[in-house]
Amino acid sequence: MKLKKIIEEIDSIIERDPAAGSRLGVVFLYPSFHVMIFYKIANIFWRYNLKFISRLLMQLARMLTGIEIHPAAKIGHNFFMDHGLGIVIGETAEVGENVTIYQGVTLGGVMPSIESDAQRNQKRHPTIGNHVIIGSGAQILGPINIGDYAHFSEIYQGEKGPLDMDYYVLKDHLDKAIVHFKDAAKMMKAFEHWFGPYPFYEDSFKLVEVPYLGMEHQSSVTYGNQYKKGYLGTDLSGTGWGLKFDFIIIHESGHEWFANNITYKDAADMWIHEGFTAYSESLFLDYYYGTKAASEYVIGTRNSIRNDKPIIGLYDVNSEGSSDMYYKGANMLHTLRQLIKDDEKWRQILRGLNSEFHHQTVTTKQIETYIIDESGLDLTAFFDQYLRDIRIPTFEYRIVDSKLSYRWTQVVDGFAMPIEIEIENEKKWLYPSKEWQEIKINSVSYTHLTLPTKRIV
Repeated sequence: MKLKKIIEEIDSIIERDPAAGSRLGVVFLYPSFHVMIFYKIANIFWRYNLKFISRLLMQLARMLTGIEIHPAAKIGHNFFMDHGLGIVIGETAEVGENVTIYQGVTLGGVMPSIESDAQRNQKRHPTIGNHVIIGSGAQILGPINIGDYAHFSEIYQGEKGPLDMDYYVLKDHLDKAIVHFKDAAKMMKAFEHWFGPYPFYEDSFKLVEVPYLGMEHQSSVTYGNQYKKGYLGTDLSGTGWGLKFDFIIIHESGHEWFANNITYKDAADMWIHEGFTAYSESLFLDYYYGTKAASEYVIGTRNSIRNDKPIIGLYDVNSEGSSDMYYKGANMLHTLRQLIKDDEKWRQILRGLNSEFHHQTVTTKQIETYIIDESGLDLTAFFDQYLRDIRIPTFEYRIVDSKLSYRWTQVVDGFAMPIEIEIENEKKWLYPSKEWQEIKINSVSYTHLTLPTKRIV
């Protein structure tokens, strides 16, 4: 503890308490100052894993001051507890700089002690931002965030008229947030184009800075991507396109349509939330950078697919499917777009889903049936392959005596997904199944034939 820092803390108490007459008075008469001396020493012992000594010091401090602080709590500079008696600060609490709290405040957890094993090494207590003042007797429980927020807003002229878009950020981040959050209005424009009107005009749209990465909430998306493009500054697709947008703003806002507007009935169908929303990332790129950029991005995310278990989980037992629900789900939808062969028709299907199932809970069967009916394609085996099976379809072919033979392997019964090939710079669709089929090609075509995967000799 540097003397300069100690003097700064004493002076900060004098600035906030008109009853504090002098530095000497603070040193000898203020329990807040006393307990923080104990805390700073105990916190050092805690970080060196001397936990018993650390807890013992804070127990002595509690007896002397009437203030209870866990030595593992994270507390910033110039923290002042006015009067102080009865204040409790829990193990995973975090307190920013220049914070003032009054007597009787609890920064505590919420879970009963009978479940203590499940709570260990978990964030259980509040996070308090810089410059916050908490009044006497406040009971702040659980891993919530209280910050020194600034607010700015804009009105977006959307498909259903004016939409209030409100942004809440820490004051220190206001200037960069005003620039960075321009992705929000861009998101709204792109997603209303692809998915239809924002589903919660009555509630407005809000983007709120938090200390964790972020999460979708109906009409209020939380944001913690550190004002970086991509996912914490990285491109999940490895193509470069993922650095053209803020992942959290785009992905979590996509959940307003798929999760908050259209919601699964059973956790086994969570892919409805995550598959469509992961796909929305590429649609954002499509709107602003073109179809080629969108295609490259979504195909790049295939590197994250594990094929460890089916995307759909077990029903009626609160069982989610594989994490492949994100990018295998997105790539399945990207493939569907190619099969439909009509981008406007595909857009109307996406918009139709959000209209047909507006503010409803749904099943995978309902989503499948709607897409099959609106596309006019028999996609039953297609959905079975990608949602309920982990095998990777393999296109096998061979060329013998000017005949191209081909088939699908590693597929469910009835799987007959067409593929596009190129012969002498002319594109042609094939409709393979599990059985061998063949077409004639001339000898010149051999060197001008583009096929997608595996050749069988």
